[in-house]
Amino acid sequence: MSIPSLDTIHSFLVKPRRGKEPEEIVGTAVELDGPLHGMLSTLYNGTSTDCNIDIRFIASTGNQENEARALFIEYLEDRSLSNAAKIAEKLEQVTTGSSGMGLLFLLSGSNEKRNKFVISRFPADSGILADDAGGQLDVKFLEKVFMKNARAYKAVAYNNLSNTSGVWKGSAVDKQISDYTNPTSKYWIENFLESEFAVTSRHGTERLADALKKPPINLTT
Repeated sequence: MSIPSLDTIHSFLVKPRRGKEPEEIVGTAVELDGPLHGMLSTLYNGTSTDCNIDIRFIASTGNQENEARALFIEYLEDRSLSNAAKIAEKLEQVTTGSSGMGLLFLLSGSNEKRNKFVISRFPADSGILADDAGGQLDVKFLEKVFMKNARAYKAVAYNNLSNTSGVWKGSAVDKQISDYTNPTSKYWIENFLESEFAVTSRHGTERLADALKKPPINLTT
């Protein structure tokens, strides 16, 4: 079964606002042509191999609900700029000063039976504040920032995410972190995506312990 190709792109300038009053967030729809679309299509198609960290949504206590998952499904059912802005606002409210400003991209595609949804964040330096004047991002500016930081990003991918599919898992990558003991940012996975690693440290330790209990393989036989 074929994976849907990229057909909708929204982008937002996300500023650190954790613990602060929300402000109007600046975003735009990105046209499906030009160099920016080409680069984002490569990212979108490459998540099947790049996103190698399995994660799962954390259900609310006592029920099968998750705010982040609900927001993503709402957006996939109606891929409007206003629904996209809700996701960007959620990220902004958990972004701290140490994470700094960033560009958020929502990449999605769908066909009759499946959808694919990718959320990606790129760093953006402080000199860009003037570029969000007028309440809309400039595509040339997006291209400039994207090309400057094309290899430093966070991303998460979901396939067939809907209320009826029952999908609660995704896969992530964080190319801004080189610490293999902490493969992706806590605020991104826990606070924004409301998720956890599908293989917890406890499960990983148990697997290692089980492996060590097995007799060594005799390579001479």
